[in-house]
Amino acid sequence: MNMNYLDIGSFTELAAIKALGLVGNGELNPLDSPREVAIATKDDKNSYGVLAHENSIAGIVKENDALVEEFGLIIVHKIIIPIIPCLGIYPGSRDDFVYSHPKALAQCSDFLNSNYPTAQQIGVSSTAKGIQMVREGKSGLAIGRKDYLIRQGLEILAEGIANRESYTEFYVVKS
Repeated sequence: MNMNYLDIGSFTELAAIKALGLVGNGELNPLDSPREVAIATKDDKNSYGVLAHENSIAGIVKENDALVEEFGLIIVHKIIIPIIPCLGIYPGSRDDFVYSHPKALAQCSDFLNSNYPTAQQIGVSSTAKGIQMVREGKSGLAIGRKDYLIRQGLEILAEGIANRESYTEFYVVKS
């Protein structure tokens, strides 16, 4: 059994790990987009998928709800994960760009506007993708999980930068 989810190092990965404990043994299957998660889950009757549904600050992830509907997926569990976003930088690089998922940028808007008002905010498919882009380009800031920022060689500039306490509800889906 596979547990399909979006990106190694993302907050969705934490939900997928927790979901495995709810549905039994299996393997984590990181994919590149929520659509790929929905397709893989629909195509393999023995797999589950994990999709973000709603964040307590940034609201409902309408695109993912649309995928559940489009592919006729069944919600079998709901998991709530605390989101503790951290800000990292590639050592010695400039801080004029911030890469992260659009919902993460929204969740951290107060911190970013106060501390990096001129930094261009660039939305990408996941927090993990933003971290990878900074690592590969060796420039800029990224918002994401502390452990993944460190694992990717970024220096932590600030921890817990959300506008307020933040949680995301994830759906565990099946076809």
